[in-house]
Amino acid sequence: MNNPKLSGIITLEDLKEDKRVYVMLDKDYLNDLVLNLKKHGSNIKEIANNSGIRYTLLNPLIGNRQEAIRLKDVWDICEFLEQNKFDCIPKLKTSITELKGQNGHGIKNPKLPINFNNKEGARIIASLYGDGGVCGNTNRPLYSNKQKVLIKTVLSCINNVIGKVYYSSQSTRGCTDVIFPPILGFIYEKVGYKAGNKIKTQNTIPPFVYHLQKDIILEFLSQLIDDEGTLYCKTRQVKHRGKKTRRLFYSIRLTFSNEHNLGKVPAFLESLLRLLHKIDIYPNYKISDFYITKHKEKREKWTIHLSGREFYNNTTLLNLISSSKKSRLKRILRLKKESHMSKQELHTKFLSAIKALEKKNEDINSSNLSKNLNLSLDRSRELLAESYKKKYLTKIIGQRIFNKNRFAGQLPTSYKPNNRMISLSKRFEHDNRTT
Repeated sequence: MNNPKLSGIITLEDLKEDKRVYVMLDKDYLNDLVLNLKKHGSNIKEIANNSGIRYTLLNPLIGNRQEAIRLKDVWDICEFLEQNKFDCIPKLKTSITELKGQNGHGIKNPKLPINFNNKEGARIIASLYGDGGVCGNTNRPLYSNKQKVLIKTVLSCINNVIGKVYYSSQSTRGCTDVIFPPILGFIYEKVGYKAGNKIKTQNTIPPFVYHLQKDIILEFLSQLIDDEGTLYCKTRQVKHRGKKTRRLFYSIRLTFSNEHNLGKVPAFLESLLRLLHKIDIYPNYKISDFYITKHKEKREKWTIHLSGREFYNNTTLLNLISSSKKSRLKRILRLKKESHMSKQELHTKFLSAIKALEKKNEDINSSNLSKNLNLSLDRSRELLAESYKKKYLTKIIGQRIFNKNRFAGQLPTSYKPNNRMISLSKRFEHDNRTT
């Protein structure tokens, strides 16, 4: 028998035992059911006596009223008719036009069986632990975010994995809240996500997620970073063997709140660490802050730091949707590449960039050099300053400029190569030819 928590797949058989699940059926299929039921009696009362099916269920069904029927009741009717050689259960799976709760809207043309063992499914599950959740009173899932692109991504994933889901949305303080019908909450419950306050319920990652392939687990992580992550990057001057050198500090930080529990690691954080260990990521984690809620409840903030080798080896495989976090990640990777570049490689590229700018009659300044070398502005300024200090470049002052990007009257600093730079360039060319 299928266990959705272990398999990540929800079948119709898994949903039929839940009395909160209702269905709308295709008209042709419904007519076939009614015609076969009528063979077991001349009226509704007689059919009910012969079949053991409730009169209150048969009355609207045979009366051909377009009403939502409890899935368990439809399944019982199908099992009775199958005993009388009418094969209707296989057809039932393709004849459900809407999967829903007792009231309100639901999922049009549900994609049964529902399979979360893919990148889109991983994003849906991860969104529940990020900016999503399920309301405890109504079983209505919700997803809140300021970025429309993230909301569109989650909606697209749900439509592709589960079916066309009705939703309502409202905006508060620049944040959009998307609210889904309860049937979606019942589905999430099947894979192990309990409704209610996330801090109180302490949901852990469903077991099936641990058996997914690495690229799908990284998709799960990408959604968590899009929702709860911060990308930190800063270059600082540090002393190394008595000399001042620039060092790049970078990390991805994931922050989650928990009840004040005397430093005990929260259940979700434990399950997330276990998942990261599975793909050879071993991050640092600690309590980063304490705070008190408006209801006078003590809370802890736990932060995971993903940095160093784990960061560099896996971030290129992340699929971030947030444009700001995506551009920040690109910047970190570029700066990281710079910090690993050898001096000779950097000098060779620097000299060729100077030549290229001269050929194009462009100013030799930090902005143009940055574009040409694909380096940060700070690093480009440093290279020019070093060359000027060593008297390879001569500083020139351009005309005053007035535009919206600079302060009026600011003078741009440009340079031109002198005789020392020309001889250095020739020497580098000679060395490269001989090697």
